[in-house]
Amino acid sequence: MTRPHDTVVQDQFGPRAEAYARSAVHAEGEDLDALDRLAAERAPRHALDLGCGGGHVAYRLARHATAVTAVDLSAEMLAAVARDARERGLANVATRAAAAEELETSRYPFLSVGSDSRGA
Repeated sequence: MTRPHDTVVQDQFGPRAEAYARSAVHAEGEDLDALDRLAAERAPRHALDLGCGGGHVAYRLARHATAVTAVDLSAEMLAAVARDARERGLANVATRAAAAEELETSRYPFLSVGSDSRGA
C-alpha cells in the first residue's frame, strides 16, 4: 500500500531524476569527500544509501564496500542510478524501492542517509 507521503515524494522527485543524476553540484563536495574517507577506513561489506536520489553517495560507497544497496521511493531515481552504476562499471551497486520503515537496517554495517543542505 502506498502512503500519501510516498506518493508526494515520487511525484516531486521522479520527474527530476535525470537532473539529480547529472547534477555536478550533487556529485561533488566536502560531504562526499568526507564520506569517501570514512568508507575507505571502514571498508564495509555491505553499505546502505537510504534516500539515494541520483546515486552520488552510492557511487562513493561502491569504491570501498563489497556491496551497496541504493534505496529510494522514486522508481525514476532508481532507474537512473541503476543505469549510471552500469555505465560506471559498478557491479556492486543494487537498487531497491522501499520506504525507510520497511528496511531491516541492522543488516547493513554502514548506513548513509542523504541530505543536501546546500539548497541546490
